[in-house]
Amino acid sequence: MAERVPLASELSRIMERVACEVTRHVGQLELRPVMDENFHAETGGCQVQTTLYGGYHSRITLTSNYLFFFNLAKNMMEESPTLEDVADYAVEYFNVLCGHIVAEIFRVTGVTAKFCCPIFGHKVRSEAVPFQTCTQFCCPYGWLELGYAPLPMTAISAKHEGEEKEL
Repeated sequence: MAERVPLASELSRIMERVACEVTRHVGQLELRPVMDENFHAETGGCQVQTTLYGGYHSRITLTSNYLFFFNLAKNMMEESPTLEDVADYAVEYFNVLCGHIVAEIFRVTGVTAKFCCPIFGHKVRSEAVPFQTCTQFCCPYGWLELGYAPLPMTAISAKHEGEEKEL
């Protein structure tokens, strides 16, 4: 059986559904997919990203405004979060989100993958790796952009978790 990664349209549907479900369950926030092709997310914000490896190699990136991550952390903690709390809860949320995305890709394709520890940062989306699919959302607290980009084949060194080396 040939391994395959879902097509962009399949990935888009998976990411849209999973993001809405996980955000509602984990953060008690409702997301609405943006249907306007001319919608442009703000240029600033926070970003969480990870690299997938195994049967396919890709990057998942979640970019949002700070207010979304603040309210997500507040709902998860049920109190007012500090800046450090916001980063910690953004990574925890993203871990759950990526786990569900990888599980859905496996369900559709039978291809397995693992993901590295997510990295949180205060930066905008990088244009260096073009997205195969990008799903945008809005909510009362701002916007989100969830992107999926295939990467060249990489090897993950067991000695240096998360450090990628070109093959």
